Amino acid sequence: MTSWMELDLAGISTEMATVPEGQYVMTLLPGAKYNQWSPNKLEVGAKIAEGEYANRVVYFSYGDPEKVPTMAGAFKRLEIALAKNSGVAIETGDDPVAYLNSVAGAKFIGTVRHRTFVKQGETEPTLAVDLNVFKVKAVPEAA
Repeated sequence: MTSWMELDLAGISTEMATVPEGQYVMTLLPGAKYNQWSPNKLEVGAKIAEGEYANRVVYFSYGDPEKVPTMAGAFKRLEIALAKNSGVAIETGDDPVAYLNSVAGAKFIGTVRHRTFVKQGETEPTLAVDLNVFKVKAVPEAA
């Protein structure tokens, strides 16, 4: 193991390999939370569970269902997928963040997508890698 004192930063690259678009088996991470600036928005993370990109983390969010009503259906897809893997379904009145954190470690299939956008004042587009919340499904049971 290398300590910080022994680390030679001259040979360290800041470039990170981008997770390609596609479907991956993912593991829900603990730490789901409400967005600090938009308290009706859920922020969630998952890591890729297998293959070449295993352990790479993908972040995603569910927008305010009052402003974007389709978010409720998207979240329900995730809950169905997680319940199938964990055996725990969300109950009426349960806090969605508490539910997500209680089933951390459950697996689901998620579709990674790439989006590019230009931040104000910048000329180079920024690549955003996230999960398409509308294309989440349960991991099939092993035969």
